Formats: sequence, structure tokens, C-alpha cells
Amino acid sequence: MVRGEVVKIPVTIFNYHNRELNTMVTMNNSNGEYDFVDEATMKQLSTIENSQRINVPANSGKTLKFSIKPKKLGPIKIQINATNNLFKDAILQDLLVEPKGKIERQNKDLFISLNKEQQIYRTSIDVEIPQNIVPDTEFIQLSVGSDILYTALDNLDNLVQLPAGCAEQNMMNFAPNVLVLDHLRTMRKSSEKRELDERATRHIEIGYQQELTYRHVNGAYSVFGPKARTEENTWLTAYIIRFFIKAQRYVGIESSIINEGLEFLKSKQLPTGEFQYTDYLFHPAHQDRYGFTAFVLLPFLESSLSRRKYKAVIDKGVEFLVDNINNIDDNYALSLTALALQMSKNDYSNELLTKLQEKSLSENAYAVMAFLESNSVDNINIMKWILEQRSKVGGFKTSQDTVVALQALIKFNEKYTSSDETLLKVSYEALDDKGLKVIDGFLGIDPSNTQIWQQIELPIATRLLQLKVEGQGNAIVQLAYHYYMH
Repeated sequence: MVRGEVVKIPVTIFNYHNRELNTMVTMNNSNGEYDFVDEATMKQLSTIENSQRINVPANSGKTLKFSIKPKKLGPIKIQINATNNLFKDAILQDLLVEPKGKIERQNKDLFISLNKEQQIYRTSIDVEIPQNIVPDTEFIQLSVGSDILYTALDNLDNLVQLPAGCAEQNMMNFAPNVLVLDHLRTMRKSSEKRELDERATRHIEIGYQQELTYRHVNGAYSVFGPKARTEENTWLTAYIIRFFIKAQRYVGIESSIINEGLEFLKSKQLPTGEFQYTDYLFHPAHQDRYGFTAFVLLPFLESSLSRRKYKAVIDKGVEFLVDNINNIDDNYALSLTALALQMSKNDYSNELLTKLQEKSLSENAYAVMAFLESNSVDNINIMKWILEQRSKVGGFKTSQDTVVALQALIKFNEKYTSSDETLLKVSYEALDDKGLKVIDGFLGIDPSNTQIWQQIELPIATRLLQLKVEGQGNAIVQLAYHYYMH
């Protein structure tokens, strides 16, 4: 319900007795969270309780209504008492009151890494809330942790969705389920998150069977499948087969399904090593011939088995990319090529990484994955950008962005798990728009709580948050806030 609007609260009294009962029904507003409203005049009543008397027929029920107008946001208590000469009963329930207008969410993430050389970090974050918002709708929260995947982990239910829709939509829900299981296994949390683990596994099994309905007899896939007489899609087939290989660790995906998909992709490789694309491409960034070839190489590079079996295909594709390194201008294609060359252990991969650094292209999840395949660059610094793109629930702008970014985050987490020597003190001071302090305090991170997401609700007057981080280790600091606009 919306604050300021009058709503009728229905109350049904059931009588299981064999005679009619005259019953007094009272709604209690002792907390003053709403006003009672006279239904005839629509005027507010200055009382903390409202009573109505009704006759409830034998073995039946009767409904009456109380009109109220909420005064506060959030959950309000609805307390109802019913009394007659034989029985008495009561019920207490919460009713959620929301403001008018449209919610606007803001999220600011910081990744901080301190060591013996740098043991203090200071910064400040603005809380940018407009003047013309719906009054009292601000919510500001500071969160601190050490696990870079915790915001995603804390909201994995939002990522674990049952696959549905066309072939591409099905895969956009299939893939995060696989990545969630990757993370749970890497962090050894499968037992702790058993229900989530089982649900993700079940979703993968269902998604796999659904995806097979879009499979053509030659092992390829199309958006609407062979029944719709759509052309096989090379990009989609590469994407599906790559995640089928990843998912094979968790569910029974037939090797023949994977092999036939790889054989189809192999058939689309030209003598030059370039891959042809068939059907249409979903994203403009995939239309670059070099980036597309690099993308199609990824499923061949996904497992040691496919790398051995399709070595000639990989070598030919890599040779095409290497021969054309100087012709690759598209940033997205450059990142995909760097990843493919890193996964194939090609000597030219370091040259591309240098090119990416010169172009400041680490601001791309595929580029981050390419850097993570190498030990020659400072992965901690290039990871900061991708962490700062997350929404409050740990996701990214689009489903595709979320899938790629989660892959990068999981890979980073495998290489840089929280150290047993992590010891950090995060001091905070919140100021209002006049620069006056409204609250201060600190949160600590040590080996016992590196995977705990500590959260503090800040006063709604906060407009500037000053931070001081001291010690050694990695920390994620997130300032998330929202408000409603008229």
C-alpha cells in the first residue's frame, strides 16, 4: 500500500460454533502508525482504536472493514482483537507501506588492498540525493567485507533462476547457475549452502533439457530451434557448448552433445583460420571478425580434452588472430583476442596485454579474464573497475554483462582468496549537507569474519562519508542508497 492513501483492511471472523455469536472486533493503533478514517465522511478520527460489533452466523464467517491512512513508511503493525461471550482471539500482522513515486538506487563500491608498504587508505564518498525527493524516503547503508563475491553470494537467489524463454534467454539463466556452483565449490561452501547448491544443480538439469529443444541434427543451435526453421547460429552454439562443458562437472551432459556442437563449429572455420558466423549476432560488439573468431575459439579451449582433440582448429584460429593483431582496433575484440591467446598459451598474448594496458582497456570483463590468465600484471588494481560496476545485489547492467563479470570475479577469487593475515580497521564518519557529523564508528575485518558482510544503516541526513582504512589485506567497501522521486 502507498503512504497517504486510504485503504480498507478486511477482517473476516469465523464462527465454528452451532449458534450465532455477537462479536466485538477492535483494531488497535497504540503505536500511532496510521489514522483511522470515517468511511462516510472520509475524515480522520482522533482515536487509537476503532471497534465494530457484528453478528456472525453459526458455522459461517462474516467480513467487516476498517479504513486507515498510514502515516509512516515501512512495515506497520495491524492488531485485531475479537471478543464474544464464548471466545476471544487476536492477530498481529505487518503491512508494508511504500511511498509514492519511483525508486532511484545508487551504488558505490571501493576495492581497497593494503600491504606492508601501504597500510593506510583515506577517501570520501558523496551521497548525492536531490532536493525534490519524496520526503523521508532515503535509505543509506554502508557495507564492509573482504570476499569480493560476497554481494553476489549474499544474493545468489537472484542469480539462481529457472531457465526459460528462447535459446539465448534460456542460456542467460543457465550460465549463472553454473557459475554459482563454480563459486560454491571454489570456496568450499557447497555443504553450508546445500539447498542453494541443489537448486542450482536442478536448474542446470532443467535448462539443459530445454536447451536441447533448440538443437539441430548437426549439433548446432538456433534461437527458436529447428521447428521454427531458423538457421543455425554460430555465436549461440559456441556460447552454449562452452557452458555445457563447464556444467559437465555438475550434471550428466552427454559428451556426444558437446562433440557434435564442436564439430559444427569446426565446419565453420575457413582455410584462413577465421570462423564464419551464420544467422544474426545478438550484440554489435560480436560483429568484429577478429573478436568473433576469438569468441568461437573459447569452447575449444575450455577443457584439456577439447584442447587436445581440436589442436589443429585452435592453432589455425590462433594463427589468424596473431597475423592480424595490428588490424584489431575494436576494444571488445581486442579483449576477447587477448583472452583466447592467454588460454592457448600463445607467446603473443603478453603483447596484447601490454596493448590493453596502454589503451586502459582493463575496464572490460573479458580483458580482466585475460589479465587473470597471466601473472605478469597487477591484477588487484585492474579488478577495481569491474567491482565498482556492480549493482547493490552484485549484478551488472545486463544478463550478458553479469555472466562475463561473474566469470572474472570467480577466477580472481580463486587466485586471491582472503589471507589468514587479513587485519583491517575501517573507520567511518558521516557528515550532513552543512558538514556536521551525524555519526561515526568503525568496523573490523580479521580472519574470523572475512566472509561476513557487515552492514550499518546511516542516518538519512548523511551527504558525505569519510573513510579511513588501516592495516593489511583486501576490503570491499560499498555505499548503497535509494530514495523515491515524485
